[in-house]
Amino acid sequence: MGVNSRSFRNAPYIVSVAPASVKVGEFLQYKVRVSDLDSNDEEISIVLEESPDWMYIQDDIVQGSPAELGTYKYVVTVSDGVNSTSQINYILVEANE
Repeated sequence: MGVNSRSFRNAPYIVSVAPASVKVGEFLQYKVRVSDLDSNDEEISIVLEESPDWMYIQDDIVQGSPAELGTYKYVVTVSDGVNSTSQINYILVEANE
């Protein structure tokens, strides 16, 4: 009988909760926090896969300043080089009264 050995890696996952709304002209900052049982922070990459034109990611912080009202979808993906997980978010941009 042979022994079948497999190495298993856990997928990283996002533990932070994205904001639900922001006002027109306000600066959004969402710090993406990740947990992974078998990877160091240096091994984790965080990418903004899909987003409105005004949104970007820098130093693991999703940020930007919306100019128009609406509901916008954005997708944040975390990867340890082997496995990845995505968080699909929607943000409501409200009038700045």
